[in-house]
Amino acid sequence: MTGYALLSNVETEYLLSQRLTAVERVSVEQFNAAVHQDVLFNPFQYHYDQEHNLFIILTPIFAADFAYLLPHLEHFFQQISGHPSRILMGIVGHGATEQHIATAYIRSENGQKAIDVFDPKSSNPERFFANSGSWLGAAFSGLFRSLVPFSNNDVVLDGDASTTVHYHSLGTQSYFDGVSCGYHNVANILTCRKIIAAGEEVSRDTILSRTANPVHEIAGILNKEKQYQEKVRVSFKEFMSKAWAESMMPFTSPEERKTLTIANYFFGWPKESTALKILYFISLAFIAIPLINVVRRTPVLLLNIIAESANFFKNLLINWAPTHAVTQYIRSGLLLFSLGIQGLFKAPSLVFQALSSPIDALKRVFTDGSKSSKTTNNDQKPKESDKDDLPKGSNVQSIFAQNGLLETRSLQSSAAPIAGLSVEHHKETDSEQDWIDDFSDSVKSVPTNI
Repeated sequence: MTGYALLSNVETEYLLSQRLTAVERVSVEQFNAAVHQDVLFNPFQYHYDQEHNLFIILTPIFAADFAYLLPHLEHFFQQISGHPSRILMGIVGHGATEQHIATAYIRSENGQKAIDVFDPKSSNPERFFANSGSWLGAAFSGLFRSLVPFSNNDVVLDGDASTTVHYHSLGTQSYFDGVSCGYHNVANILTCRKIIAAGEEVSRDTILSRTANPVHEIAGILNKEKQYQEKVRVSFKEFMSKAWAESMMPFTSPEERKTLTIANYFFGWPKESTALKILYFISLAFIAIPLINVVRRTPVLLLNIIAESANFFKNLLINWAPTHAVTQYIRSGLLLFSLGIQGLFKAPSLVFQALSSPIDALKRVFTDGSKSSKTTNNDQKPKESDKDDLPKGSNVQSIFAQNGLLETRSLQSSAAPIAGLSVEHHKETDSEQDWIDDFSDSVKSVPTNI
């Protein structure tokens, strides 16, 4: 995948650990024992800056659980420091159209708890902290906020005035950018740390005054580690390589492409079978196949080059974090334009590929359909949930009910109706599955060299 990729909790922890020393890991048992409750909190990492009385939580938490978890976190950290402390963390909530992450800063002011959330976008704070919400309504609301940004809002969590959040929109991430919030969060946490160390007040203005190029800065840290380099494939060469591969090998997987050379995918040289190689020369396929590929691949290549050039420009804009309202509008307008150009040329390239290589297209469609149907049937079988089966990427192992904590077994009962509703569908698709398998096998047997 080219461009900037979404960051998971693993990458977030890694990035912060590269800039923070003495990172501690807290186990579930250690945390629950300290707060004297079974909070069912996943293991998390934190850094303690004793000089500035600051705790930085490296592991993001869910915004819907923020109000419940915050008192326990404050109690846990107070046992370490001996007094109330500042806390910085990333919180994951509902964005305009996708999961989103913002930066929370908690401290005491005049004996009162103060909570600030700094969002690189202009999200709806009520929706951000809610358990669910309307996707369509959020999309239009987010678009409106991106055009008329609300830089400051207050939202009361769980009806408790002591957990009033002061929400600040930074606008450094565009509404049309759905991938870079993780980069902005890491950069904003590190920026807030520098502001605190300098003895200044953490505010929207002080953060923006120190914001330079957060996405580029964080991507540079990822590029130093080989296992994370796939997250930031943003060179122009990467986009042109993608355009070439999708034009010359349109119906092959990335794994298959690694096994092919230009002799295979362009000149039609058989990978195996001596008989086919002999036939290749006797039939003069080494002349016919390249000529055919020039005719049917060249138009697609030109379309893909333009589409991927627009994609490259889009990622350049994602890399730009303007701090003034005017330049933010310009950035969003250019980003929308690049998305339109990319789609305008990508769509006809896909149509042309399907029309110029119908057998390859059918083969791919029915092969993928067969695999997808088999996977779906397997996934529809009822499976009891267990806390060990929950994703390690999340930092909360269960959903908290309004009047207490849901035990792990509640996940079993909630999952059962979903699996039960799928039983009839599974029976109905058996005959469809056989038909797909038979057709896929017949299509596979058709030669596609020319």
